[in-house]
Amino acid sequence: MSNEEISEKKKNVHNCIHSLEATINRLSFWWMLNWHNNGVLFDFFLIVLFKPPLLIFVVGIAWFHFQFGTILCHLHTFLRYCMI
Repeated sequence: MSNEEISEKKKNVHNCIHSLEATINRLSFWWMLNWHNNGVLFDFFLIVLFKPPLLIFVVGIAWFHFQFGTILCHLHTFLRYCMI
């Protein structure tokens, strides 16, 4: 392989990592908005309805969103280290 081909492949990988990082940033923003909405829903169910099975379901949804956001943060940090 020539030096030009190698540099072209490096450039492609670099661009791919940048686009993946941008997608993760968008997902993280979407997740933060969802987290706020779930918090409002959680308060609504807690105060107005207070039905234990429904409450457990809402807590489960909130926990899933928290975990998903944590995974996105770790992936984002990993990609940052790849860029160095």
